[in-house]
Amino acid sequence: MSAEDLLAQALDRHRAGDRAAASALYEQVLEQSPDHPDALHLSGVLAMERGDLESARKRIERAVAILPAADFLNSRGNLARAEGDDAIARANYGAAVAAEPGHRDAHYNLALLLERAGNIDAAADHFGDAVAADSNFVLGHYALGRIALRGERYEEAARRFSAVLALDETFAAAHNGLGFALEKMRRLGDAIPHYREAERLEPDNPEILNNLGNALHASARISEAIAAFRKCLMLDPDNQIAWDRYLFALTFDGDADLAAHARENRRWGERVAAAVGAWDRLPDQLF
Repeated sequence: MSAEDLLAQALDRHRAGDRAAASALYEQVLEQSPDHPDALHLSGVLAMERGDLESARKRIERAVAILPAADFLNSRGNLARAEGDDAIARANYGAAVAAEPGHRDAHYNLALLLERAGNIDAAADHFGDAVAADSNFVLGHYALGRIALRGERYEEAARRFSAVLALDETFAAAHNGLGFALEKMRRLGDAIPHYREAERLEPDNPEILNNLGNALHASARISEAIAAFRKCLMLDPDNQIAWDRYLFALTFDGDADLAAHARENRRWGERVAAAVGAWDRLPDQLF
């Protein structure tokens, strides 16, 4: 069997998640053609997926030395990021988009690093380039929505999150983001169903439950809001924002007696006291 046929089989097994079979087939390719750049690259990617970064580096570096293709440079960027070297990763992603300006993944990966470094405008440009390269790129649309939300551009955020959900209606974070944007646009009636759907998809996500509780409270649906905050606090007992909102919601609950309200206030006070006590016990050398 030719090296190319073996490579096609290896890639098929790799995509199917059968790493053992894929690895064996990549090695067969390299036995026939030791400098086959695609086999070197893909076997390096497989090694990186297994956590064998040293083997991954050797294979991917050899592939880049033979052929500095955008895919290979992008993978070298991924390897550098896995090793904690964002500067080298950024340089490789930049080289990848220079080699292939329409390389979706390199734009996206570069944008993530730029966003993490606080360079939001440049990150947005590269997220936009990723979406321009692939209009069905869900993660790219979501990232643009996230950045719009961060910049308080709520109508734009709503459009972006809606684009995500048109492609993948099971994307819980997009439902949550759309709910938040709609809430900020004073469209609570539209926001709450998206929070509910996000909760259905990720029932143990305290951020979603906190947002849902806030929207329900703002809609005067007090008992539902209290239930959402309680569930949030069961999952994240130290969530100060949820505690504040929960205690505030209790003051509007006509069914809650003063004793119940006082009890919940004491519970929060005890958590605060315990946290302060733990802080006071920290050794001086930590400061």
